[in-house]
Amino acid sequence: MLRTFSSLPKQRRAATGLLLSLSLIVPLAACSQSSDQQTASPDSSASASSSSSASSASSASSAPSSSETATSSSESAQAEVPAQDENYPQAEQLKDAKTVSTDAAEVKEVNGLVNSYEQTMSSVPSAPEGSADTASSDSGQPRQFLDEATMDSINKVAVDNAAEEYAASAAEYAQNGWHYEGTSTVVGSPKVAEGTYQGKRARFVEVCLDSSQVKTKDSSGRELQSGGKRALNIYTLVESDGTWKIAQHDFPNNPDC
Repeated sequence: MLRTFSSLPKQRRAATGLLLSLSLIVPLAACSQSSDQQTASPDSSASASSSSSASSASSASSAPSSSETATSSSESAQAEVPAQDENYPQAEQLKDAKTVSTDAAEVKEVNGLVNSYEQTMSSVPSAPEGSADTASSDSGQPRQFLDEATMDSINKVAVDNAAEEYAASAAEYAQNGWHYEGTSTVVGSPKVAEGTYQGKRARFVEVCLDSSQVKTKDSSGRELQSGGKRALNIYTLVESDGTWKIAQHDFPNNPDC
């Protein structure tokens, strides 16, 4: 038989009523909590988004750009590169040497010696046929490919290392049938210092040579190379046979002038 709520015993009705009340309260509380969470959620999301944006902006402003980093690294690398020491023997004497005019006696002496050598190179006789093959097997003896007149001309302007250098160049020209045309001129602000070279009194002269008028041509007159630019040259002069001659010829690390 179906029993209604009112037909239940009094105590059981009370217990059942209490259970019904609780069953209604719990869902209502859950709904209220869910509603509060939904209401708070937009604020929380906005706060998180704002915090993330601020963090990104802070990182972007504090982090250097790639171009700034590259520039800074490049400048640091350049600052750390030490200056290369000059490697020619007269570097110390010429470092604080006095500057003179192109009309100074020492400068004119150098210019005259260089021009004399260039004139010698303008008329070097060609070496006999087959001498180039011989030279490749005996390159340490360039003088054997030069006639006596050429060697005498070289010995009048140079001694020691410079004489060997000039003889080697002349031998190369003789073997190939080449020759010079034109001469160099001293320009700029030469430097002159004095000292010793292999126990002898010496002059150290730094000059800027303009060789734009000097050309190298083959036996048919075709131009192979032209001077075309200026360059710093270091000459060591010593007295030999009563005259000043070039004993050594050097270049600084940066010969531009």
